[in-house]
Amino acid sequence: MQKSEDIMFFWKDRQRRFLGASRAFLDCYGISDERNLIGKTDEDMGWHVDDRDCKDIETKVLEEGFISRRARGECIIRGKIHHIESTRFPVYQGNEIVGLLGYFRDLDHVEQREETDKKLGFVDQETGLLSFRGMIMTGMAYTENYEKQGEDFLGLLIHIPELHETLKMQADTFRKDLLHQVVSAILSFFPLKETLSYLGEGRFLIFVKVRQADYYQIRTRLLDMANHIHHIHEVDGQPVTLYLHYAMAHGSEAEGLDEFLRILFQRLHVAEKERWSQSMYTGDRVNFDREAFDHADEAVAISDFDNYDLLYLNRESLKNLGLPASYPYRGQKCYALLHGNDKPCDDCPKDLLRWGRFFSSFMHNRKIGKEYLARHILVPFEGRKCQFITALDLGKYVEKENRKNYFLYKEAAVNDAIEAGMKEGDPSQGIMQMLSCVGKILEAEKACIFEEMPDGTVRNTYEWCREGIPSTKAMLQHVPKEDVRYIYDSFGPEQVAIVEDVPAVLKKYGRRAAHMPGLGSLISGHLIMAGQSLGYTEIVNPSASILEEASPLLATLTRFFSIMMRNRNTMHQLKDWSYEDQLTGVKNRRAFLKFIRSLRKGSSWTFFFGDLNGLKTMNDEKGHEKGDEALRQAARVLSEPAGPSCVFRMGGDEFILALENGSPEKAEALKKELKQNFARHGISMALGWAIRQAPVKDIDALITEADRNMYKDKKHPRK
Repeated sequence: MQKSEDIMFFWKDRQRRFLGASRAFLDCYGISDERNLIGKTDEDMGWHVDDRDCKDIETKVLEEGFISRRARGECIIRGKIHHIESTRFPVYQGNEIVGLLGYFRDLDHVEQREETDKKLGFVDQETGLLSFRGMIMTGMAYTENYEKQGEDFLGLLIHIPELHETLKMQADTFRKDLLHQVVSAILSFFPLKETLSYLGEGRFLIFVKVRQADYYQIRTRLLDMANHIHHIHEVDGQPVTLYLHYAMAHGSEAEGLDEFLRILFQRLHVAEKERWSQSMYTGDRVNFDREAFDHADEAVAISDFDNYDLLYLNRESLKNLGLPASYPYRGQKCYALLHGNDKPCDDCPKDLLRWGRFFSSFMHNRKIGKEYLARHILVPFEGRKCQFITALDLGKYVEKENRKNYFLYKEAAVNDAIEAGMKEGDPSQGIMQMLSCVGKILEAEKACIFEEMPDGTVRNTYEWCREGIPSTKAMLQHVPKEDVRYIYDSFGPEQVAIVEDVPAVLKKYGRRAAHMPGLGSLISGHLIMAGQSLGYTEIVNPSASILEEASPLLATLTRFFSIMMRNRNTMHQLKDWSYEDQLTGVKNRRAFLKFIRSLRKGSSWTFFFGDLNGLKTMNDEKGHEKGDEALRQAARVLSEPAGPSCVFRMGGDEFILALENGSPEKAEALKKELKQNFARHGISMALGWAIRQAPVKDIDALITEADRNMYKDKKHPRK
């Protein structure tokens, strides 16, 4: 039985750990060596998106002697979710249950399942992996399981830009061979408990349930896979150069699949912008310039997260401790060497740390009697999970920059202002939080930010008012920059302006000088980023007793404001890019999911699903430029009824058009009109439609219905 080619059975001990399995079972999961299975549970192997049902059944078998027959469930087999039917029996020794034996059969007959998945668009026909649509359905399953069971998962977004460009220019044989090599590499490093998707244009997405202990193994496999792909230099005798970019995110970082995918694509954008994959690796895919840290002014330390062992100290750290550069610090406990403690520090922030996000804190080192501004983050280093710390000696910084800046770090209220702005996830909210704190600290009537506009004006974009002080924000929009020239002319070397008698200054500039009613004195900071003027802050009627002392404070905080405004603009730009198809100018697949969720409850919508006919033939015979122009023309025709915001490119040659207040009669009439417009522009598109009332709970059913009708139109294009 164990060597049988078709009986997939297994046996386990009382703790549900595998003791053995048949050859068919091992082959089904792609396990070459039985030792990789023995001693592990289903949870260890990660075969179920939701482990609850399997665990409950086996517990009942082991504790009650229950026989479970033909229980239906789902299991991840070679990167895809399969529907299975399993049976389990208790195994007795005398009167005692010592384990269980079970077998299962795959209800998804391979050929039938693949044909069905291809027809529904769940499988990418070139790679055999899940398609974008299949990825969405799988991602929803992982997200739902996390929400219900609290089991976290990891998403790995992989992009090989040169793969897409190379495939566009080469013949079919070369395309297949290169794609086969890349897919084989991915499958060889992620073969068992992951679900793999190909999103097109050289992008792959991997979902995997993950425990903290698995995280490092996954990163190691990912790095090994990247190195393997980087070493693909020749295919069919032709040279190729491939670079792999990747981004990672945990399901627990987002609220819903839409936000999770947004985080992944944003991180991938940053990774590609920095061209990480074309840099040398040291330890892991983090560009760690040892020499730069060795000579940094800030103290830098890296310690093992789990056992506190020091792995790296730069020269500044050793100097602060009064130790020589050659001191053998490795292996010593960070709390002992750095702080003189015999146990981990009470204020150690390790439980607050996360991957990819800095945690900032003000720290007093009792051992050496210094104050630090510390930044902590989790990083992989030398194959371990580590805490990376940079510490700025505030005393040294204050002395070097300006002794007056000491006010910034000694006043608790100022610390609150910085923390209030930094802890906000939304930069705009952070700016308002910090502006509110600044206004209160300086005992001002108002605190405002004026931003320069492309038309040569400035406008009041943020305003905080003390209680009882009326807002003037609405009246200070689109103010000519010349009308506030008196502020720009008042900026000194530190880019701070203190005007104690505004009325006297205004007399010199004439009546055109724009100002707020009741303005007696002000302090302003020039907002500058990378040498470019962004505008200015304006603190209205601050306390006279704090006016001079506020200059270094505002100079520093103005730099914070500039950085947060840059981050705000960057986030807005990334958000716009993440929802737009760059080729056609219409919205993309992710925008469609967001659009569906935003529909007003009770509203009726008609969804047209279109497939551009003959795109592959056009690409092959006339070139990809002609194919791209056909896609752009198709998007323009579909945008005519309601604009590009209601048109979504779902991938390749597939589009969706969404229109409100539709009916079957209107849908057929518009379908006919669209097809005539397509014909006038020399292209052809098969169209199908489906009508739904919001909220649309089953997106897959909607797409399937519209897709089915579209295929009818493709078979009978004249109807």
